[in-house]
Amino acid sequence: SVILSDIGIAVTLAVIAGCTWLWGWKVVGLYYWLPYLNVNAWLVFYTYLQHTAPHVPHYTPTAHTFLRGALCSIDRNYGPFNFFHHHIGDTHVCHHLFSMMPHYHAKEATRYI
Repeated sequence: SVILSDIGIAVTLAVIAGCTWLWGWKVVGLYYWLPYLNVNAWLVFYTYLQHTAPHVPHYTPTAHTFLRGALCSIDRNYGPFNFFHHHIGDTHVCHHLFSMMPHYHAKEATRYI
């Protein structure tokens, strides 16, 4: 619920503030904020690559459907990184079509799409 989420955010910020008070902003910046920003930058870039390409159409709100939107994502092969990212890059269309399917079935399901 929203209340629990707000409590979780407040507790997290309190812990970060406590760590900053205890160890200083440089240590917290190095061990918390730098990795946090790095991971989020990677996720934004990765998401951008999975949803952007010259051949992907952009639909108007009246023409857009769930299926069209799901099929407008892109499977990209990231080589050895596919394993480390649980194959979300090379099975992304399947992920959009069957979002409730466990990720460990995505490779098999992608072969049939």
